[in-house]
Amino acid sequence: MPLKPLEGIRVLDLSVLPPGGYCTVQLADLGAEVVRVESPALAGKPSLVIGEVGLSRGKRSLTLDQRHERANDVLRRLVLASDVLVENMAPGRMQARGRASLQPPDVRPALAAALFDTMAQAIPWRVLRPFPLLLSRRLCGAAAAADLGMDGRVSFASRALFALLMACCAASMRWAGCSRPASRCRASSPACSATTC
Repeated sequence: MPLKPLEGIRVLDLSVLPPGGYCTVQLADLGAEVVRVESPALAGKPSLVIGEVGLSRGKRSLTLDQRHERANDVLRRLVLASDVLVENMAPGRMQARGRASLQPPDVRPALAAALFDTMAQAIPWRVLRPFPLLLSRRLCGAAAAADLGMDGRVSFASRALFALLMACCAASMRWAGCSRPASRCRASSPACSATTC
């Protein structure tokens, strides 16, 4: 049985030139479900592309007249249901057709939630499980944390313990950076100010 590493991946093929067709036939050979969108204007006409039949191998196809306004809704649904979009039109052509706003839903919050759930499962003490989330919030900032969906509720005990740990780390860093003579402290630790040394 041949290896199909892309099984379960849906590819939407809007390509009109051989390189795009070659790319998507390779993806189909690797197990991806490729849906090719064809224009009804070319139906029944012989292709000028050598090997067009070979480049359609392993693909599903549908005909969509993209000049109609309702076609944009159909195309939008197809894009949202697909994992990959392949197109090789001239730069700006999709935007000229009014398709610049086609964007799949943002998957970053779901990925962040899965990552933090996985890390939390590896931490044995319940009070410490939110620490990766709290540390990421601290490093990313409030706006980025909210954008990534990391602004969920955390217990008071976890937040207090994390704040205490961060205060201890800051004090330790200050003490380590400023325990040397003042001249060496300023040279080796730019974050250390003259008043703390």
